[in-house]
Amino acid sequence: MKKSTIAITGANGFLGKNLTLSLCNDGFNIHAFSRSKKNIFTNKLISWFSGSLNERNIIEELISGCDTVIHVAGATKVKSSVDFYIINRDLTKKIVSVCKEKKIKRLIYISSLVAREPSLSHYSSSKKQAEDLLVEYSSFMDIVIIRPPVIYGPGDKEVSVLFKMVLRGFVFVPSDKKSRISMIHVDDLCSAVKQCIVTNQVNIPIEIDDGKLGGYSWAELVEVASGVLSCKAKLIYIPSIFIWILGFFGTLRSFLFSPIILTLAKVPEILHSNWVVEGEKLELWSSKKKLQQGFDETVKWCRSQNIIKSFD
Repeated sequence: MKKSTIAITGANGFLGKNLTLSLCNDGFNIHAFSRSKKNIFTNKLISWFSGSLNERNIIEELISGCDTVIHVAGATKVKSSVDFYIINRDLTKKIVSVCKEKKIKRLIYISSLVAREPSLSHYSSSKKQAEDLLVEYSSFMDIVIIRPPVIYGPGDKEVSVLFKMVLRGFVFVPSDKKSRISMIHVDDLCSAVKQCIVTNQVNIPIEIDDGKLGGYSWAELVEVASGVLSCKAKLIYIPSIFIWILGFFGTLRSFLFSPIILTLAKVPEILHSNWVVEGEKLELWSSKKKLQQGFDETVKWCRSQNIIKSFD
């Protein structure tokens, strides 16, 4: 039986690329969107669209002939906090409004666990506002909102910062030893999104993780990373003031050059002690990859890309 056609925004990003290829492997036809044609990949089941999603005709072309739209594209680092709302909230509204007019049956929104704490940052607020406006369209289509925690896996460069510190023997982490973080491997997130294509759980945020009850402490994350890298590392807890200082310089760098994640706006999220999945679970789905296996795969990928070396 011929599989349906699915539109995906942000299809050449870390999650978007993995999701697109995973759906192709299952036989789905994909309408994939990328802002530019740079770094796009080929597959006989993928039709690429590029340009600006601020242009209505681009959105219409992207979703034409599709049953489901998966909105992955979003901003995690920007020059100005206003851009979080322009990209994460306003762009989402443009997409869902066109979906309504074109009678799309289902929209799956990749939100973030940080949306649970909208008062913490402009990023978390923008994601929560996007969720809220999507629910307003629930009488016209199925709205599925999925809130992943920290996403990692082959293709992710952010987690390499942890690996590099472990290889150097010192890992600097926030001073609150009670902090807990949930994690999910990108392959598991892709399988969860596939389940969201058919799930009856709509109009309520769904939170998913790798199944580790209570998430991980920084000590546990470093322990697993150290085991995978076959080395020892000492945990150094740094006072909050130093993270604020780093955030200040990160903000300055983002303003003068290209945006980075660690800015003043991000610090409250970093210092928040509870990023453990606690909400609505996804029915008929479970994670497959534990942290050790996931870190092992990611380390191998980082080494293959010369992102980290045996002795960095």
